[in-house]
Amino acid sequence: MEWFLRSIGVTEEVMKHLEHVQLAFQRPAALWLGLLILIPVGWLIYQRQRDNLRTVPRPFRITLTATRIFILFMLIVVLAGPFLKIDHKITQKSIVAVLFDTSKSMSLPAGPFASDEALALTAVAAGYELTDGTVSPDIRKALTRLHRDALAQSIVRTSKASFIEPLTEDYELRYYTFSNEPAALAFDPDGDAFVVDDDDSASRIGDAINHVIDEAAGQEIAGILLLSDGQNTGGESMSQAARAAADAGAPIFAVPIGPVERLTDVSVIDVYTAGIATVGDTVQVHVTLETDGVDGQIITVELKDGDTLLDSKLATVQPDKQQQVELTFEAKVAGGRLLTVNVPHLPDEAEQLRSNNTDTTFVRISDDRLQVLLIDGRPRWDFRFLKNAIRRDNGLSGRAGSEPDVVVETEWRRLPDKERSAVLPVSAEEIAGYHTIIVGDASPAMLTPDFCKLLIDATRDAGVGLIIAAGTESMPHRYDKTFHDILPVRLRLDAAGLEAPVYDPFRLETTPNVHETMRLYDDAGRNQSIWAAMPPYFWCAAVERTKKNATVVAWNASVENSYGNMPLIAWHQIGEGKVMFVGTDSTWLWRQNVGDRFFYKFWGQSIRFVARGNDDEEEQDKPDTAVPEAVRDISGIEEELRHPNVNRSELELLASLTGGRVVEPAALGSIPPQLIHKSELKQLRHEATIWDNWLILLLLVLTYSIDVGIRRVMGLP
Repeated sequence: MEWFLRSIGVTEEVMKHLEHVQLAFQRPAALWLGLLILIPVGWLIYQRQRDNLRTVPRPFRITLTATRIFILFMLIVVLAGPFLKIDHKITQKSIVAVLFDTSKSMSLPAGPFASDEALALTAVAAGYELTDGTVSPDIRKALTRLHRDALAQSIVRTSKASFIEPLTEDYELRYYTFSNEPAALAFDPDGDAFVVDDDDSASRIGDAINHVIDEAAGQEIAGILLLSDGQNTGGESMSQAARAAADAGAPIFAVPIGPVERLTDVSVIDVYTAGIATVGDTVQVHVTLETDGVDGQIITVELKDGDTLLDSKLATVQPDKQQQVELTFEAKVAGGRLLTVNVPHLPDEAEQLRSNNTDTTFVRISDDRLQVLLIDGRPRWDFRFLKNAIRRDNGLSGRAGSEPDVVVETEWRRLPDKERSAVLPVSAEEIAGYHTIIVGDASPAMLTPDFCKLLIDATRDAGVGLIIAAGTESMPHRYDKTFHDILPVRLRLDAAGLEAPVYDPFRLETTPNVHETMRLYDDAGRNQSIWAAMPPYFWCAAVERTKKNATVVAWNASVENSYGNMPLIAWHQIGEGKVMFVGTDSTWLWRQNVGDRFFYKFWGQSIRFVARGNDDEEEQDKPDTAVPEAVRDISGIEEELRHPNVNRSELELLASLTGGRVVEPAALGSIPPQLIHKSELKQLRHEATIWDNWLILLLLVLTYSIDVGIRRVMGLP
């Protein structure tokens, strides 16, 4: 019946509620009148067939009569307009979603446990029977080795009576698994454990929460139970997902699955390089190690390019501390280099954790020097650090000297009028000599309309890369429409900029697919974690939205308008050149606690990204300099095992932001009383016509064919 109804075009809304479907007619009077007329007309047809077809055998005569009457009946039914309708009230239950983390880190052991008490509580939650309240050696061994994903399943199955059954009557329970992608799960508390495929997986907790909200499609969500170790290594940030859940009124109850005590492990948690070097440079590779469960042991840290050992150093490890090791090598040949940092694993290190002893980083070595011009209005903080960064970059130079050209308006104003004209380029040819020009918070008094026209023409026609760095004094709000037209964003005309209150500063958020200018690491998950932890800022340009074909690099996640979140950094192509807009004057804050590394890397990559002659297609045609595919598409596996312990603080923050809380594995039964019953009475009204389809046409054609066929066989007119 379902197949039949679907085949004639009955909608999905009607199919879901067949038990409440009624047959109705658009013109019922036509139906009853037609049926009344059909009785005498049918009798007349029978009489006429009997009188005119006396020589035809009786079965054929009756069949011919029936075909004529059936065709008339079908025409009457079609004229009446039959349709299926639902006009019914149902109680729509609110949703309780259960999310099982099945990522790579959930294949790690659930233990060790912080205390015998914690072990006993977990054993009871997992369904083990204790003897006199104590955990036997066999149970201790089994729990310590049990995978985290298996423990999560056991906890939910064991809580059937206290968690699942109290919710079944009043709520709609939905189960999901998630790693790279969330997926619906047909979970049976009394059935077998579901199989987890933890190969090539990352933890995308934010995406999983958003998936639950999207699938609810407006249906109330009473709560979300999250069973995870709290390691988020890709996708949307947990803070953004928490805001979405809070807006949907969906409290998150997080169950930490994993050890509180730290595992015996040597982990390469950070490998940092500038990412770009010039032939002849001494490339520095900064390695951060984290060790647990070992003390005073000497390990070797190796740096390799393929099978070639570039450098190695010895380090004495200490427990629960991070150590910095600096490795170096000389850049002799231009091209891309995929470098590997490796630390031999410890004898008692768990096999699953040995993969975090190795990490990779990509360095592009060039033999070209880009000519760069930096213009700014005053020596603000962004200008000071950027000036130092580009002067220390051996891959950058000026038109006449070995260092990039720098012009600051406060010094320009002190020059005699005759000398001012020689500071900035005065012709399109001179501007076109630069690969990249960075324009900061300079005023229209220095950047005159004539100079701006030359700058715009050089970008469009000669492909000069242009970076516009916004500022509070002039850029870009004091410039005219011609200048605004080259920006990748549209500005609000009623404000020079936006200031955040002291108690609620702005926060930066990268796009899910981190742009190459923002790529601090090759690992996508680590990129998002770093950017999410960047210091807040208090001023940005008054941007309304991006222009058509512009690409957003980063958002101001704290400001929304009718177009969504405010773009903070964006770029687009105009003619032959690229224009990037940096809508904050606080990139220097990215130096907090880490020095120059992130600030320098962003600006170095941005300068080269927009630079004249940096054609993406040309770069892809150079396999020695292009980023390897393995680096372009990082799935987060390394990040999954980089921090193998449970991230309880992140789970606590996620739960608190949504009005939920962290729940211990043995306390799932405490959740149902805290849920707010949000079931509502919903009116179902749907209609589906059933006459204008292939089946009615087929019946008419077949009936008429039978009539014609019999007449031809019998030789009748």
